[in-house]
Amino acid sequence: MFRYEDIKELEELFKERKPLNLQGLVDHVGSDMKVNNLSGGDDGYILRRHKGIREASVLIPIIEREGGYFIILTKRGNHLSDHPGQVSFPGGSREDGDVDDVETALRETWEEIGISSKFIDVIGSLEPYHTITGFRVTPIVGIVSSEFTLKVDVNEVDEVFEIPLIHILNKDNHKKHSRELQGQTRRFFAMPYNNYYIWGATAAILVNLSYSLLNHIELDRKE
Repeated sequence: MFRYEDIKELEELFKERKPLNLQGLVDHVGSDMKVNNLSGGDDGYILRRHKGIREASVLIPIIEREGGYFIILTKRGNHLSDHPGQVSFPGGSREDGDVDDVETALRETWEEIGISSKFIDVIGSLEPYHTITGFRVTPIVGIVSSEFTLKVDVNEVDEVFEIPLIHILNKDNHKKHSRELQGQTRRFFAMPYNNYYIWGATAAILVNLSYSLLNHIELDRKE
C-alpha cells in the first residue's frame, strides 16, 4: 500500500516539472505475453505472428485538480473497427513525419482531444509495452496545464474523463481478469473505476506507471 508521504513527494515532483528517470524500474507487466506467460520473448512472439512490429506511443496526461492529481483518459468510439468502446490514452501509431515517440504522442493527443503541446510538459517515459496484436507502445508521461480547452475528434473519441492518481497508486485496484478469446483463455490487467472498465494494455500501463513512480520515490530516498 502506498503511503501519504509518497503522494506528497510525487505531487512536489509534478509541480517542479523536472524530468523523471522511470526507465527500467519494472518489467513484470511489460507485455501481453508476460501477463499470459507466453514463451518466445516479446519481439519474437510478435514477429512469429505478424509481418512486423508496429511502433506506437501514447501520452499519459497528468493534471492537477482540486483534491489532487488526475490522469486524463479517453473512451474510444463504439463505431471504430479497432478496440471499439475501450478506454485508452490519447495516442496511436508512429507516422513517417514523427521524429520520435514524444512527437507521436503529442501529435495524437492534439488530433484526438485538442490539447496542444504548449500545455504539456513531458517529464519522462515508461518502458515500451508490447501487445499481442503486434504493437510496441511507448508511454510518454506529461504534466498538463489546466488552461487548455478540449476539442474532441468525435470520429475517434466518445468521451474524455479523468481518474485520480491515488486510484492508480493503490495496488488493491490492480486486478487480473481473464476471458475466453478464440478458444483460448487470455489474462489481462483491469482497473475498474466508477462506471469505467479499464483493461488490457491501458490498465497494464497504468500498473507500470504506479510501480515506476513509487520505485522512483523509493530510490530517491536511498540516495
